[in-house]
Amino acid sequence: MNLDQIQIARDQWGIPHIFGKTDQDVAYGLAIASCEDGFQTIQETLSLGNQCFGEIKGIKGLEYDYVTQLVELDKTVNKNYDKISKEFKEYLEAYCLGLNRYAHKHSKKVIAPSLFPVTPKKILKAAQVATMGFARVGDALSSMIHGGQKNHKRDLGGSNAFAFSKKIVEENETVLVINPHQPIKGFMRYYEFHLCSEEGLDVIGASLMGLPIVILGSNKNLAWALTRNYTDLYDTYKLKMHPSKKLYYDLDGEWRKLKKKKAPLSFKLFGFLPIKVSKAIYKSAHGPVAKGKDGFYALRMPAADEIRAPEQWFRMNKAQNYRDFKEALNMQAFASGNLIYADKDDNIYYLYNGLFAEKNEKYNWKDHLPGDVSEVIWPKEYLSLDKLPQVLNPPSGYVYSHQF
Repeated sequence: MNLDQIQIARDQWGIPHIFGKTDQDVAYGLAIASCEDGFQTIQETLSLGNQCFGEIKGIKGLEYDYVTQLVELDKTVNKNYDKISKEFKEYLEAYCLGLNRYAHKHSKKVIAPSLFPVTPKKILKAAQVATMGFARVGDALSSMIHGGQKNHKRDLGGSNAFAFSKKIVEENETVLVINPHQPIKGFMRYYEFHLCSEEGLDVIGASLMGLPIVILGSNKNLAWALTRNYTDLYDTYKLKMHPSKKLYYDLDGEWRKLKKKKAPLSFKLFGFLPIKVSKAIYKSAHGPVAKGKDGFYALRMPAADEIRAPEQWFRMNKAQNYRDFKEALNMQAFASGNLIYADKDDNIYYLYNGLFAEKNEKYNWKDHLPGDVSEVIWPKEYLSLDKLPQVLNPPSGYVYSHQF
């Protein structure tokens, strides 16, 4: 990586356009530019997956720090890290180098000291928390803790995306439009930037601050957009507990004991006084377990097990045509979201994206499932991309997606 060859130019709206010889160069440049624009927001985003959100948000941040331990995020990332390609690891390392150098030079701006030094694994943890958020992990935990029916609440608003073939566009151009309904403040807001290297990365679009990839955007040959979908993105199980033996649950007529450990949590009271506490977390054959008002519930969700979403987006960023883009999609690394695509060859495409397991139809998957039968514990094998709802170049000349 040659720092002398990295250029950061800002347009009239302040959007950084970052140029470099290699992909690693522009990753480093992006880190510097985004730190200049929102170092606090970056720390908030990355703290979400690294058990230090309490350092920033106080007691309100403990919920996120607890969830990352409940789903064993550290274990998942360590176990699957070898699935990340060498190329993308080096890209993340360059980005981390930029974040850490900025933090070293501006130490007074550091609000989450335990986050540093940032590493590729810490980036992947934060990205996984974001993908779990899009897959509605908050709804899942709420329905487990508060009891009642499985939560299928839908937001009143929703992102929109359209793609139009040139055959129905008066100007004879292929058009893609995205209207993402993201907040304009906080760690969930989108940040726009442009990356251009001599290794083929030339992409502009938006991402969460702290993630060095474009989530939705375009390059010279193609564009894509994502909106949320409301498929069944998780399953919850009501465990049948032993009437007298503590923490034992029934599975196929056999009493098993929940695995239990303490999740260490820390936060700053009044913004400066460090406080350390702990909370019990449990695990069953179904997955992580939370104790609710009316018993114990287990959670199973594909988004908790897949860490390669950032690399898939990176491959999408570098795709040069529809074939390249479909090859990236075949990674099937992010668990939810409708996808709209268009390219300069006038291909338009819609994909009802997600990770879906085949499930026994005799059970009601829209509600909490019985936790005492193992046949409702689906294997972590998902339908291939070609089996998902999708359409390429429909006769209508357009595709459309809305969150509902």
